[in-house]
Amino acid sequence: MIRWLPALALVACTPEPPPPCGGLAPAVTLTHGEDVALDLVEGQAMTLVHGPQGGWHVLFGVRVVDPDPLIELDVTVDALDARVVDNHYQLTLSEHDGCTGVRDDLFGFVDVTPIDPEARPPDLLAGEALTLTVGVVTSTGEASEVVEVIAERDPIDEPD
Repeated sequence: MIRWLPALALVACTPEPPPPCGGLAPAVTLTHGEDVALDLVEGQAMTLVHGPQGGWHVLFGVRVVDPDPLIELDVTVDALDARVVDNHYQLTLSEHDGCTGVRDDLFGFVDVTPIDPEARPPDLLAGEALTLTVGVVTSTGEASEVVEVIAERDPIDEPD
């Protein structure tokens, strides 16, 4: 019995493993849709992309700090006192290194019918401030970020 006491003492004193990612709380950063290394910054231009099916969207990405690559993501865009984008995603982050992952292929589909049902988004929103809000829910918590950008026309929508 005495031979087992040191082994029992070692088992009883084994420290808890450190929390994933050093215990960092979840965090989210809005990024440029074509390059997640570039953060979206206040006042930056964001193109209202004229899609192939005739609608408009904004393109963005996210960088998320969290040990779980599976997330829920809500994105809204407000302009001219109305919500013009309201999308919900359940997705897996790519390039996840165990603590941080990214997605660079996210779309916010623009709907301006609450402002003017007859208008086209670039006619109403070009030059206007867009308030992008992204919220992320992970298995370890929640995080959000808000960035105000300026809407610009897609070159194919420029008036003649």
